[in-house]
Amino acid sequence: MGIFIILSMACCLSSAQASLENDDIPSSIMMSFWNDWIGENILPSIRDGEVSNGSQCSQELEKIFTEGGKKRNIIVDATGKPSSGILEGNIAWLGDYRQCVDTTDLHYCLISAPIQLQSVSNRMSGSLSVGVCLPDECMEKEISLFSRFIKLMSGDLIGEIRVICNEKMNPSGDPGFICTMVVISLLCMLCLSATAYESYRNHLNSFDEERKPILQVKTSKIPCNIDQSDNYKDLSAWRRCILCFSLTRSVNQITNTTSGKDDIQCLHGMRVISMFWIILGHSFSFQQNSGALADVMWAYSFPAKWFTSQVLYNAYIALDTFFFLGGLLVAYTSFKYMSNSIGRVNWLVAIVHRYIRITPAMAVVILLYTFVYPYLGEGPFWYKRIEDTQDCYQWWWTNFLYINNFVPSNTSSGV
Repeated sequence: MGIFIILSMACCLSSAQASLENDDIPSSIMMSFWNDWIGENILPSIRDGEVSNGSQCSQELEKIFTEGGKKRNIIVDATGKPSSGILEGNIAWLGDYRQCVDTTDLHYCLISAPIQLQSVSNRMSGSLSVGVCLPDECMEKEISLFSRFIKLMSGDLIGEIRVICNEKMNPSGDPGFICTMVVISLLCMLCLSATAYESYRNHLNSFDEERKPILQVKTSKIPCNIDQSDNYKDLSAWRRCILCFSLTRSVNQITNTTSGKDDIQCLHGMRVISMFWIILGHSFSFQQNSGALADVMWAYSFPAKWFTSQVLYNAYIALDTFFFLGGLLVAYTSFKYMSNSIGRVNWLVAIVHRYIRITPAMAVVILLYTFVYPYLGEGPFWYKRIEDTQDCYQWWWTNFLYINNFVPSNTSSGV
């Protein structure tokens, strides 16, 4: 029964939206339609639900719906409505997020709830998501009337309802964001300074070579990497540390395709293929789990009919190749080191060297992910991305101790 109520509401709201967007309809006829429809379906719920408590949200809604005008039309137009494909799992009725947030004194809220669809769809379960456009006075706890309206439509099909309203995030008031930007700015300044210093040294070296007599100039090429120069070892320790941040030096090392005599060259191809495989698998899973797909059943069932889709559905084992590569390289380098040290390995030095090599880059990534990433996007489901970053506030230290796969123990994966 719930599905027929939802479909009936879809027909009604779709006709209403068409009337709103059609400029050829006289305004008097359009406003008369809205007065009748809102007066029968919206205003009674507002008056019976929240006005008695003196809520600013309900008072503002009643004022907007009673007076009419552009703001009321935008609220109704930007609010999500049932659309086609419900039997195929299209239960994400998000509305027009941008139209709502670009209107003064209005903000966007998402009402979501688990829904059982066995009786109306081939999809067993999912999450019903309905976007609503409301005045700024309406907070999450004050949107119970919309929740009751959805609950009334669906009966027992819908579980516990959750309401999330978008907040205008201002990074200028976030100390974590400011500190992260200061750290990143200092790193950028250090890289630029190191690059300028290396360029200056290379210029001096080339100038000295030009001043030598022609017969005294060696025929060998001047090395492009400063580590290979004769006077690099004569530099002080802090100057060599600064040159480690040189962009020219780093780019030369990254783009250098020369392999050493002891390299296992086939591992490079395995690493590249595995990396692209992991990126492909995550891109596919992010879309499936986004909650915003219209053809959900197609996304899950139809690609499975292709043999080539096994690359996607089995991408979770792609990470195992990196476990293999890591173990192989640790064993390979350890045996090579032991051959030159009478079969002994200083494991403490090896662990500290590995820790220092990996941890600084990971620390920068955690900073960016925790304090900068939440400000890089917005939308109906962006709150999920923000919630994903909240664990870093509490459990960031587990990453620095490399125990994030075990602490906290109530999660299925590392923070």
